Amino acid sequence: MEQARSAGIIGHSLDAKVSFGISNHQSRAKLSEYVTHDRARVQDLLIVSQADNVGDAAADTAGSVASYDAPLLNCTVTVSKAEGAKCERCWKYDIKVGADPNHPTVCPRCASVLNTGAAA
Repeated sequence: MEQARSAGIIGHSLDAKVSFGISNHQSRAKLSEYVTHDRARVQDLLIVSQADNVGDAAADTAGSVASYDAPLLNCTVTVSKAEGAKCERCWKYDIKVGADPNHPTVCPRCASVLNTGAAA
């Protein structure tokens, strides 16, 4: 992540989308498994807006800006600019910011919290 920041790809870690690709045709990579089973937790642990799997490391990475090999984790890590708009409440980027008409500047997760608070 720091290499991507130094290269000017991202400013803050929440500007990032991190994609994991399995390297060396391994049958599994722990990080990829974590992303599959609990994407939100991985995003929170890495302090990024988005995390996903791209399957085989040789998969198309068009639009990706930087890719790094992580042999100890059996994967490659690709860092690119996160997709969507920035939520003004949590600062994460999300393609669904503005989906809630009551809260047009926040992501669905934050809108849910705000709507729950408004009902109380």
